[in-house]
Amino acid sequence: MTAVIGRPSLASHDAFMRFDFERAATWSGYAARAGLTVALTPSGTAVATPGRLEELKGAGLSRIAVS
Repeated sequence: MTAVIGRPSLASHDAFMRFDFERAATWSGYAARAGLTVALTPSGTAVATPGRLEELKGAGLSRIAVS
């Protein structure tokens, strides 16, 4: 039997709630440069500010969904 696996996806809880959120842009950049699609699914709270989202977009974030 052969299995076909699509592009990998890494998931975690809301990145904005991590104590080390400042490193998320760095991680996003590494993943994007490695050819991965970088997506984020934050909770619908005020911590997902336009400035934080712009920082992640600049680092390689290409998709966002709100939980």
